[in-house]
Amino acid sequence: MKFIALLLSLFLLNGCATCRYYYDLKPNLPDKEAKNKNYSVLDTFLSTTFTPEVYEKIKNIPLVDGPHITPYVSGVNCWSNMLSFITFNGVGRKVILKKERLKKVGVKALIHEYIHHVDDLTRDGEGNFIDLLEFKIAYIQMSQDTKWAGLTIYAEKMADDFWTETFGIGPMSEHIAYTVSHVYLYGGPDYMKRVFRRVFNKYKDMK
Repeated sequence: MKFIALLLSLFLLNGCATCRYYYDLKPNLPDKEAKNKNYSVLDTFLSTTFTPEVYEKIKNIPLVDGPHITPYVSGVNCWSNMLSFITFNGVGRKVILKKERLKKVGVKALIHEYIHHVDDLTRDGEGNFIDLLEFKIAYIQMSQDTKWAGLTIYAEKMADDFWTETFGIGPMSEHIAYTVSHVYLYGGPDYMKRVFRRVFNKYKDMK
């Protein structure tokens, strides 16, 4: 009986995750980014940042102000669903990102987490957005580029291979997310930007 009550409580608490979805980004961003009209609400951010093909796939993935140690995505595998469920964020594709964390890190966190979903959709065969081999080649090239090698040092430092490969989306997923979120906002080599020509609007004309 206690077990049934516990399960019922878990289901009810997970159902409350929808009350913590948030769409208004402006008050939850750093002051400088809050002035950008393309970052005003979640849908505007997604539609202006990502290509129409990607936007159609991710436009209904909610942003949840839920408990976490570090922001993460759910719905990409059984481990992420399990973590999301036991922390009362529900299951299925979501981005779990506290408002106070977004206020501190800003749009970089949104790009990082939503690119995980784009990456997973590609690996699942639901879209042709990121060519993993093409990324690896560009990543190696960047590591040997005296101007941009610091980006690979940064990505290597931030990515945790053991946890990513054991519980994450797949090999290089964190390298992809850390690299592109930095390149998108702060600049990077054209050969790396080109890898994401099917992902971001500002790179879509790169051949």
